Amino acid sequence: MVNIKDIIDTISEVNGIGKHEINENISLFRELGIWGDEAWDLIEALEKKYDVSMDDFRFADYFPPEGSFIFAFDWFIDVYEIYKPITVIELANILNEKLRLRRTCAPKRT
Repeated sequence: MVNIKDIIDTISEVNGIGKHEINENISLFRELGIWGDEAWDLIEALEKKYDVSMDDFRFADYFPPEGSFIFAFDWFIDVYEIYKPITVIELANILNEKLRLRRTCAPKRT
């Protein structure tokens, strides 16, 4: 089971954000400003930490890509409305589901 504190620790380590600034309901992009390579590095760190694949995680639904020109239009559009919010707890739920599926699909020893 994924511990919220462990995810907060990982976010802090990977993204250089103080642990006191992070809680389970905070949005990674909208409130913490994690996007692009920083978001990608976080997902990769969580994959490694929990030994799961996030290949099916729809990164582009939640985070703008690195070097995105979208911020040039923030006077015209609400950039934060383009991407779905994802919170620490939602990320934990995704990881927990992946761990559950791995246990369920693991071959049984005879």
